[in-house]
Amino acid sequence: MFVDAYHDKKTEVVHVVERVDGRRVLKEYPARYVLYYPDGKGKFTDISGNRVTRVMVSNAAASDKERRIHNNKRLCESDYRPLNRCLEEQYGGQEAPNLHVAFFDIEVAYDKIKGFADPSDPFNNVTAITTYLGWLDRNITLVLKPDEMSAEQAADIVGKFDDTILCDNEKQMLEMWLDLIEDADVYSGWNSEGFDIPYLTNRITRILGKELTRKMCLWDQYPTKRYFEKYGKELETYDPIGRVHLTIYRDWE
Repeated sequence: MFVDAYHDKKTEVVHVVERVDGRRVLKEYPARYVLYYPDGKGKFTDISGNRVTRVMVSNAAASDKERRIHNNKRLCESDYRPLNRCLEEQYGGQEAPNLHVAFFDIEVAYDKIKGFADPSDPFNNVTAITTYLGWLDRNITLVLKPDEMSAEQAADIVGKFDDTILCDNEKQMLEMWLDLIEDADVYSGWNSEGFDIPYLTNRITRILGKELTRKMCLWDQYPTKRYFEKYGKELETYDPIGRVHLTIYRDWE
């Protein structure tokens, strides 16, 4: 069963990631644009039992041309996206795979003058990232030492906790986190849509460079920026390509 899919409109290829027997498998399918138009001699029928003829082409330009040719007719499925069609045809009715899920949470610094940073402008550094890798049953924390603490003191404290790694700097920590989640299918965290994901994405861009945000996705893609509304306010977030992000919300009494 598939985890996620991406339609590359430049090459007209539908990329699909599967999880098979614990392994990540990448598949490619040619995009297919399909429409049906009324035709008394057609070989197919619509949901009302009327005869229709099918037109199938391999790119958006050809599909637009066919819609213009038949624009005076009642068309069927002309707005059905190639990506959805591919998933229906290739994976319809299949069981869901055992996904590799990563639950994560970040901590960020506080500036005495500016205060806390908004995820759209993450001027404060990330100080810790804890990630539970469900498929390994391991909870790993990457952490930076406080400025006022010596390296020896920090190492002594960290040494008391399993799977806790003291990083030399934020750059190293972010790089290590990207390596940790490499085999994840799903990211999830509390309010991660509104905070952790946009903060990390923008902070990685600032510290490591935008190119490194591709490691949050598959197929060498960048995370896709998206805006959503919460409590009447428009917020910025990002969606990974090739992986799924699920946020956890809880309305406190």
